Amino acid sequence: MLSIRLLSALLSVTLQLAAASADPLPAEIFAALPEIEGARLSPGGKAVAMISAKGGRQGVRIWHSDGEVDWYMPAGGDLINWVTWKGDDRVLMSLRATEFEQGSSSQPVGLSRLVFAELASRQSIRVAFHEPAASGHILVIGREAYRPPNVQDRVISLLPGDPQHILISAANSEDWAHANALLVDVRDGAPALLLRSTDRVVKWIADASGAVRVKTTLDHREESSILLFWARDDDHADWRMVHRYELDVGERFIPLAFAPHAPDDLLVLADQPNGRLALRTLNVRSATMGPVLAADPQCDIEPVERDSQVVGYRDSCQGQEETYFDGGWQKDQAMLRHALKIPLVEIVDRTPDGRYALVKTMASTTAPPVFWYFDQSADHAKTLVRIGQSNEGLKPEMAAPAKEVSITARDGLVLPAFLTLPPDHGDEPLPFVVMPHGGPTAHDSLQYDWIVQFIASRGFGVLQPQYRGSTGYGAAFQRAGYRQWGARMQDDVTDATSWLIDQKLADPNHICIVGSSYGGYSALIGAARHPELYQGAAAIAPVTDMGRLMRDRDHSEFGDINHRRVMGNMESAGVVSPVDLAPEIAVPVLLIHGRRDFTVPAAHTEAMETALRRAGHSPTVVYLKDTDHFFSDEEGRLRTLKALDGFLSAVLSAARTPRS
Repeated sequence: MLSIRLLSALLSVTLQLAAASADPLPAEIFAALPEIEGARLSPGGKAVAMISAKGGRQGVRIWHSDGEVDWYMPAGGDLINWVTWKGDDRVLMSLRATEFEQGSSSQPVGLSRLVFAELASRQSIRVAFHEPAASGHILVIGREAYRPPNVQDRVISLLPGDPQHILISAANSEDWAHANALLVDVRDGAPALLLRSTDRVVKWIADASGAVRVKTTLDHREESSILLFWARDDDHADWRMVHRYELDVGERFIPLAFAPHAPDDLLVLADQPNGRLALRTLNVRSATMGPVLAADPQCDIEPVERDSQVVGYRDSCQGQEETYFDGGWQKDQAMLRHALKIPLVEIVDRTPDGRYALVKTMASTTAPPVFWYFDQSADHAKTLVRIGQSNEGLKPEMAAPAKEVSITARDGLVLPAFLTLPPDHGDEPLPFVVMPHGGPTAHDSLQYDWIVQFIASRGFGVLQPQYRGSTGYGAAFQRAGYRQWGARMQDDVTDATSWLIDQKLADPNHICIVGSSYGGYSALIGAARHPELYQGAAAIAPVTDMGRLMRDRDHSEFGDINHRRVMGNMESAGVVSPVDLAPEIAVPVLLIHGRRDFTVPAAHTEAMETALRRAGHSPTVVYLKDTDHFFSDEEGRLRTLKALDGFLSAVLSAARTPRS
């Protein structure tokens, strides 16, 4: 076997355990924006583009294999969703911004745009539909907070065979409901209409040649919504329906991308008889399903996608590893696992000739990832260059370990959960934080989480229950959470807290509930319903007023669908609204919210603060001027962690009469 040469000034072949310190790591280490995120290898393999922190802000850093580095910093505080390449000399990035509706100082609007940055000239061109392409900052179009046409970064295909164009999907300001397929010139950012949508298109899919051959449309009705899947043989053929299913009732079906070596086979996720999503193919000419490529009896299969192509899959029930279809990718993954003595190795990108690859490794499931440049271009040598770690301040051995556990809810439903214990913990019960995730149609994982690791660094345990309604565990598990806000979903969080006590993991008199977004909602509901369980509640960017949530969702792209999943009717909004339960809260409360949050506007926290003060409480409230829902600014992250640190230290160290 050829030897692999490791080039890194800081690389240690074996991990050394750090000496235990009486002082916890500074909050600044955990609050730091990632130094490497969303990294992508150029088509020729000589450069890597990544989202990186610079001066507390997000920028795009271009790392060249010859040691040179270029930067692109968005104008006006715009943020970066993702970055990729269009050829070796041009980077494509998605920018997002938060502005405010015309005539409003409180209703934020979420916007996204595409920008091409040419490396040689250092010039950038924005894809512009309704504003001058030369304007630096993103402008608001219309008054809708969530709908198209303010969303303009949905790429259909990068058209690798066409150096001058890409395909995107976007609506115009006059007809937001119909997303057209557009051909965009990368030289000037000008879009041209390719396909006009005559129905409510959710997604377009192009084949390897760039021909748009599949579309998904939504047939919305009063009591149900149906997804229709259409295909055609070529650019000039008629559309024909190849599949359909009723949302929230039928077997799930999610088209992904065409298979690379079978021009008529579409890779899809489809529910199996056990209700779990499996990866398989659909022949779009015959409308027949092909064999199952990957499946699990307990978990949904998750695709690994790169630039609208599926390169592999992940089965979270079998660990965090990725499995690839290409034999070269698999070979490199196995080789690097052996050379680095690390089981968690991912191939982010690889050139078609296999000479260059971008690799991500994790020393443990919870450690910050490290990115490497793998050069196999020489005949008798392989070189692995360490580009950097996403958080250089946190050494892998400092990360608190985590594991998956199973909890049985009161009705017998088995709930997955992730348990993180602080390093060097003893056998005695610990002060604990119960941390339900946001979404709620989402799920946690064992991978590095800056808030979880910060809490654990303070000596507290963390439990992340995957309550019913979470994704990844099958259709029945997800749908069991529909219309269960403040009800069975909350019972699951309560049962998970009781499990901690029964297992003697948590000190029953020192438990706090903390969450963000829906998790913040859950934290406030938990404090109101079960003050005997929690010493305090910290709600970050929480939903607090269900009536407001439903009114806001009426302005969102798929609000008509999500409305039915959250609650049945507006009359029941007060029953599960934290603002109406404020008088029942008898424990300290911390509220944190960013003013630039367009997902859950800060008006929710303002209403909760008012309700608590009217009820005679004195909550600790932190408003963050330049922070969005995703905490994309370093100052907002740091202020959040410091506020959380002070709050948890106070409430979890306070004495409380033991429960009888």
